[in-house]
Amino acid sequence: MALRTRVAPSKLVLQNLLICVILFCTVYYAVLGMCCLMLKVYELDVLAPFDFKTNPSRLNTNYKVLLVSTQVTYFADCFSLWL
Repeated sequence: MALRTRVAPSKLVLQNLLICVILFCTVYYAVLGMCCLMLKVYELDVLAPFDFKTNPSRLNTNYKVLLVSTQVTYFADCFSLWL
């Protein structure tokens, strides 16, 4: 006999939002670390996903790391939520 409990809709939304934020941050920093190792970038700002001072250029390795990690994280999280 299973115990059934009801969860308020707002609480469920907040719980799912918390799971999504934790998932996004975990995947983002894991991918960021791998990109830094692959492209040999040894210095990044602490606020990596919110670094608006980096010049967008194909030659800028820091920009490539931030762009690739953001894109991979976005697609990985969308795919995981789709399942």
